[in-house]
Amino acid sequence: MGMTTGILGILAMMAPMISGLAVTTVIAAILLAAGVAMSVYAFSAGTFWKGLAQFLFGGLTALAGVVIFARPILGLQSITMVLILYFLVDGILHIVFGFSAKPIKGWVWTVFSGIAAIVLSVLIWREWPVSGLWAVGVLVGARLVMSGWAMIMLGGIGEVVADELEHVAPQANETTGGIDEQGPSSV
Repeated sequence: MGMTTGILGILAMMAPMISGLAVTTVIAAILLAAGVAMSVYAFSAGTFWKGLAQFLFGGLTALAGVVIFARPILGLQSITMVLILYFLVDGILHIVFGFSAKPIKGWVWTVFSGIAAIVLSVLIWREWPVSGLWAVGVLVGARLVMSGWAMIMLGGIGEVVADELEHVAPQANETTGGIDEQGPSSV
């Protein structure tokens, strides 16, 4: 999975405008579909006022989708701002998680991944609004590459955990009086 994630990240960075417009188009389609669904659902509301509120919110959501379809560059710039905030928060959380998992093999890569996310957030903020034209594809691609690398580096943890469980399982069996998944032992 880590290798696949990394390759997808490289592809996104190779064509940042295309991948950015693809993300924007998907978000616009989701907003449009959700808005239509919310507006239709409004007709099943219990009261007029609940239905009106639901219909108006659905209309606003659908309108946001239409605006993004009609003005994809504006959509890219808006999404860039959201990604700046996302990468900042994601980076902070990865650093906190990495330090909390410190004795586990590969924790440093999780911290490094978080630092990279914060650096990307700051760099893209410095170039905004021009960066909105290419940033979505580059940021998503770079983040996927870093996440893929962290997954590859953390992949060996499964083997370490399995080895630890093999050592713990016989000790647990002794402390429970010979009871395991199959019931009491015949000894």
